Amino acid sequence: MTLNPDGWLNTGMYGGVGYAMQWVGAYGWLSQHVWDHYDYTRDEDYLRRRAWPILTEALKFYMAYNRVNPETGKIQVGPSGSPENGFRHEGERVTTDYGVAIDQEIAWELSDHVLKAAKVLGIEDGFTARVREFQSKLALPAVNKEGRLLEWRDDREEVHPDHRHLSHLYGFQPGDRLSMLKTPELAAAVGKALERRLEGKPYGNIIWSKAWILCQWARLLDADKAFDQYLIGGLSRMCPNLVKPWTHVYCMDANGGFTLPPCAITRAASLKVASASPGRCAGRGISSRERWSMSRSSGSTCCRQ
Repeated sequence: MTLNPDGWLNTGMYGGVGYAMQWVGAYGWLSQHVWDHYDYTRDEDYLRRRAWPILTEALKFYMAYNRVNPETGKIQVGPSGSPENGFRHEGERVTTDYGVAIDQEIAWELSDHVLKAAKVLGIEDGFTARVREFQSKLALPAVNKEGRLLEWRDDREEVHPDHRHLSHLYGFQPGDRLSMLKTPELAAAVGKALERRLEGKPYGNIIWSKAWILCQWARLLDADKAFDQYLIGGLSRMCPNLVKPWTHVYCMDANGGFTLPPCAITRAASLKVASASPGRCAGRGISSRERWSMSRSSGSTCCRQ
């Protein structure tokens, strides 16, 4: 599945935008929501009948669509791209490579969800053994000498350092391999990468990317920057009917992205203990009446661990 399937899931290299159409990870990303549905409902019948076939078939693609780096022995998914940025190679703009950060993160996440599902369903066989081996050999995003999480398999000159997409930060948000608690050093590298993207454009430049930025600040537990992003990036240019437009058209990405920021910001400001993205709150169970008690924090919150 390419980056831009239409409403009937037809796919293809259309539109003349070669900088984006070579990405192959849409199916993998969509599979995250399949797992999240189970994680929220804990419906084992759904997990067995619906989620397991989707998750495993998506993962089989990544397990087949890769190469092994002969120098490191690590698995690099591809060829693919990093929506929608590129890098310089011998003076030319290049958009396709192996081992792009977002693909590596999605492949790792799919492996993780499949193994978790297998444990719930009591499945332990040759396939799950191969999944464990595959996950252990994946090349995961590195950090450069400036302390930033890399978008490509090594340090490249980006075509657009301030690009509106944050594809390489997928493992931090909407993924959860990285977090302030589990991987604080890598989370710091995410923060530096985000700051570089926002140089000169602190609130982003397209309405849907503003929602993406907000979720990153919330996950970084920076409630002040998240709240500023919500007020300036989220509430500005809002139509009287509360719809967020992109230029003159309705922008689903923005309207969906700004749905639950108050949850994320409140959690980042008060708890300081876990990822604050609204997209992943659902995976932990949402309840406005739940009580949270952890360390010295206690009180009402929209999420519970």
